[in-house]
Amino acid sequence: MFTKVCSVFCILFCLTFRAIADDPNANEIIEMYEKSLSVLDKSAYDIETKMVIEGLQNPESPEVIIRKSFVCRDADRWSTVIEDQYVFENAQKPSEIHHITVILDKHSIIYSSEGDKPVSTVIVDSNLELGRVKTRAALGGGIIAEGYILGDDGVRLPDILRSSLTLEVGNDRPEIDGHVTYVLESQGKNGKIKLWLDPNSGFHPRRIEVKKSGKDLLNGLPVSSTRSWANIVPNKQLERYSVVIDSFKIEDINDVFVMTGANTIETKTYTDGYKVRVSYDFIRSKINLNPDFDALRAFEIKVPDGTRVYVTEYPGIRYVCQNGQIVPNVDKPSFEEIDKMIKELKKENN
Repeated sequence: MFTKVCSVFCILFCLTFRAIADDPNANEIIEMYEKSLSVLDKSAYDIETKMVIEGLQNPESPEVIIRKSFVCRDADRWSTVIEDQYVFENAQKPSEIHHITVILDKHSIIYSSEGDKPVSTVIVDSNLELGRVKTRAALGGGIIAEGYILGDDGVRLPDILRSSLTLEVGNDRPEIDGHVTYVLESQGKNGKIKLWLDPNSGFHPRRIEVKKSGKDLLNGLPVSSTRSWANIVPNKQLERYSVVIDSFKIEDINDVFVMTGANTIETKTYTDGYKVRVSYDFIRSKINLNPDFDALRAFEIKVPDGTRVYVTEYPGIRYVCQNGQIVPNVDKPSFEEIDKMIKELKKENN
């Protein structure tokens, strides 16, 4: 009898040990989470974010912004067509509609219009990093699906986690919205971060929490040195900052798990106790994971022929758009020649 009990105990012990041994460590979980972010590397989709601001004290600023975007992405090439609707407090001002298009390819290309007003100028810049910021902005609350989070835009969440001072995997496997998750906790210069990741949906998150205060960095600066935006509330000293992302929607599309929605709550608490709370509720739809970019004319400049082109490096040289392409005036250097000139200047400055 004793031998039988010992055998059963040994079996249970071995099974428990195996389960523990098979659990991924923190770095492996980060790698799997990062892999989940690549599912939209080649895609086309619609995305809409409703941004609602609570605590707004400036009636000249909108309390609701609805951002609709059509996004095409081919690895590092992006094309985003954005429509913003601004809704003002108590309807003191009529809603405003703004349109902007950002194309990120060999250059950052941007042009905008308000309502039905025609496009007047296309701006071309070789600063690709600035262009990446603008393309991420088109995603609204959907930036989390690319691994970026409010308060740390510009640095991907996997990189923040890897640079943490402490990084731990929780022993428990809590359920979030009925899904068993791994819990990853970190603390470092970007504050305290906690993720609930679902292994059964490609390690997409089911919940994310971020808390910052004191010397923790908020968009590169300590929270203790951050003050309120003048267009939201009068000048106030920030004390605490937090972000909570939940209500994730994850769908299986052609055997690939894709994040199709989530809700983000951003809270800023000031030293006088005043709070500003902003929600970002996004939904992604019409997802195509194998788009025909040529058929979509995704990376063409869709403006009337003859529209002026302003090249930031050479403001004195005039170009125009013709059939979706940038062409020079007669006897002016080609766009390719400008590229070559820019590269030569950069070499000289280095």
